Amino acid sequence: AYRGGMRLVSTAPSSLRAAAAALVVACTAPAQDLSQPGPRTPARRDVTVVRPNGSTFAATVHYPGTSSAVGASVDASAGPYPIVAFGHGFLSAVTLYASTGAHLASWGCIGILPQTQGGFLPSHSALAADMVSSLDWLDAEGDSPSSPWSGAIDGGRRGVMGHSMGGGCSLLAAQSDPRIRAVIPMAAADTNPSSVAASAG
Repeated sequence: AYRGGMRLVSTAPSSLRAAAAALVVACTAPAQDLSQPGPRTPARRDVTVVRPNGSTFAATVHYPGTSSAVGASVDASAGPYPIVAFGHGFLSAVTLYASTGAHLASWGCIGILPQTQGGFLPSHSALAADMVSSLDWLDAEGDSPSSPWSGAIDGGRRGVMGHSMGGGCSLLAAQSDPRIRAVIPMAAADTNPSSVAASAG
């Protein structure tokens, strides 16, 4: 369906892995069945992201690991990797999207899921800004010798995606940051400010 010039697609949460497959085309060269798990072992780590103003928020990072253990070392053999920020749906915990994060990691992406704006009165602008801050934080981590992701981050290849409210916020994030090269809004909700209007940019 089309609304205000934006194509709106209804996507059930169970199909998020298939939608995520579209993004990982940028992470892999040969044509493969991207709906299936990729060749990398997905791992995850909970982190604290620092915003430009010095405040912080929690996030979960999914990445290619040397094992599937929580906090496993990054598998740098195929890096540096593209980075993707994922926005959650309204009142939805980021743990609901763990399989999507793991799927991205299995195909050689590093995904970060900010755990912000989870209440009844979320700020869509703030979630979009936290998605951008997440990408900037990961990029900086890639340049830090003491970081678990040192040398594993390709900050020049960045994308955003999200579901429902987070899908709308991914459009707001992309409008605000021209460094974002790929956008996948899934069942995107219109936001305030409008993600429909943002899609025109």
